[in-house]
Amino acid sequence: MHISNKVLWAVISFVLGIITSSFFNFNINIFIIYIFFLIAVIVAIFLNKKIIIFIFILFFILGIYRFNLSKPDFTSVYNLNDSKVLITGFVDDLPEHKINKQNIILNNIIINNKNYKNKILIITELYPEYKINNYLEIECDLKTPEKFENFDYGAYLANKRIYKICYYPEIKIVANKNFTSHSFRDGGKNFFINLKLKQIDLIKNNLSPPHSALLSAIILDERSEMDAYTKELFSKAGISHIVAISGMNMAIIGFLIFWGFVYLGLSRKKSFKFIIIFLIFYVLLIGFMASAIRAVIMSLILMYGCKEGRLSSSTRALIFAAGFLLLLNPRLLRWDVGFQLSFLATLGIIYFYTIFDKWLKKIPEKIRAILAVTLSAQILTLPLIFYYFNIVSFISLITNILILPVLPVLMVLGLLFISLGFIWSKIAVVLGILIWGILEVIIKISEILVSSGFYFKI
Repeated sequence: MHISNKVLWAVISFVLGIITSSFFNFNINIFIIYIFFLIAVIVAIFLNKKIIIFIFILFFILGIYRFNLSKPDFTSVYNLNDSKVLITGFVDDLPEHKINKQNIILNNIIINNKNYKNKILIITELYPEYKINNYLEIECDLKTPEKFENFDYGAYLANKRIYKICYYPEIKIVANKNFTSHSFRDGGKNFFINLKLKQIDLIKNNLSPPHSALLSAIILDERSEMDAYTKELFSKAGISHIVAISGMNMAIIGFLIFWGFVYLGLSRKKSFKFIIIFLIFYVLLIGFMASAIRAVIMSLILMYGCKEGRLSSSTRALIFAAGFLLLLNPRLLRWDVGFQLSFLATLGIIYFYTIFDKWLKKIPEKIRAILAVTLSAQILTLPLIFYYFNIVSFISLITNILILPVLPVLMVLGLLFISLGFIWSKIAVVLGILIWGILEVIIKISEILVSSGFYFKI
């Protein structure tokens, strides 16, 4: 068997190990891993023809072990009892502002002079506003996240290493963290967070709600400013995916931009290079967000298949990428909806795009590409969307067909806006007007189609 096939089987078995451990509680220590490794090596030496079996077993066990490593240890806040405590810690990320409250993620937890790993979610009043790097002293009743019907809120928060919640506690700002004396990583994080804050302010200064909130969500994955009406509207219209930096969204946008370059006369190879530059610039500009990096990886896999002229050639790359992302965070597989939708959308485009392209051959080429990519991206994701969001939207296909073609234009204008707007106010005004127009079209199309009533909640 070729080495690439062996690696492929190793990745598949590793992922299967993570899947198994996600649903069943297995505890495997390093000694058992070592024993399996020795057995696999010895058998591989004497039974070369059956090496694939032992590769499968070994990496299946490693997948289980990797998932076990992601579980909180005895020093985690996970092990704290639900009780009243006095906590100190740093605000770890930008507070998320809702209509009548704000969510704060607290890290570097200290309780009774003892340090604890992982994070606590603080839900408090909208005012006073707290900022990243605030060092807080909090008196609250610790709570373990509860399940809501089919939604496991605790598992969702655990993806972010959050294991406890405090509701409306007493909060006191003790100090502000100074990054000058900390690591390069902390300094880099602080730089990109400050950049994001400036970008959000730039958007707010040039666009009014709900357009400002929409652009922040689409470009920066900042959805805290979105009002309930717009969220509900997009959910009913079946386009909630456009207000998140997801592999599904990025794959469709990258696909349309790629073929846009091809229609302009560029070769597939040059189009692929331009896409790489565009995506790297995008990730740099918004500060290496984890969701953006995952989305870009998925998009690049799809673009590689386009460059080669065979989308099916992207299958192995997609499996390898999924294995790599799960190696970093094995909890993504079962409890991260964005990861699931990204993987399924990319897989759908890889295997169904050419089928839909042939079925729609009587339709003009440019329109056919939009229809085919929309249908192929949604064919595997729709059941998951129905399951998670409990909404069946019969107008989803029409809405996506009408809106997806303008998303690449919106992305390019949005990136130019948040990169050039700081240094040239006039260009910010011009770009702001163009962006407002596109966002207004998206909102109006959604409102018109939703008013038809062709959707229902499960």
